[in-house]
Amino acid sequence: MVGFLVIVPSNPETSFFQLVEGIMNLMKNHEWGMANQLLKAKVFLAIVNYLGTQLQDTLPYHVPNVDSNDRIFIGNEDFKRECNQLLDYCFDQVLEIIEKLNEAKSSYLVELFNVCILAANTLIANCQMTKKVDSFVNKMFKMADGYLSENNGRAGEKLNRNVINQTFEALRKKKE
Repeated sequence: MVGFLVIVPSNPETSFFQLVEGIMNLMKNHEWGMANQLLKAKVFLAIVNYLGTQLQDTLPYHVPNVDSNDRIFIGNEDFKRECNQLLDYCFDQVLEIIEKLNEAKSSYLVELFNVCILAANTLIANCQMTKKVDSFVNKMFKMADGYLSENNGRAGEKLNRNVINQTFEALRKKKE
């Protein structure tokens, strides 16, 4: 759903990201419960995808005769600053969700592993590799590795270390 917002131009007279901020406010004001925390994390990661796209010089698609944000806000430092602030907020929310699930991790090892890898992949694919993003991605790798080790030490479904290795390889290539 959030991906469709890429073609919706922002109103330069109001908030640059009014629609996304509305979604984030709805998420903040809704009681999610422990079982739905993974869904909440996925929504925040979808917003990261959107925001990462908005920081591109050219958006991936356009509607004929409609100026998109890449044309309206080209070179606007306030636009970029607000986008980066929202990205930071989303990173913080994903970490908070992981920490909340970590309290009951024995029930969520596979899910925690998957959300850590999803978060790392999302950032690698959509964000410039700043020190902060690189630090967050590396934190996701360490956490995923811990969840993998703990899960694979128990009976049941085994997680594959190749998933971490492939994500790490994508990070290495992005840094080149």
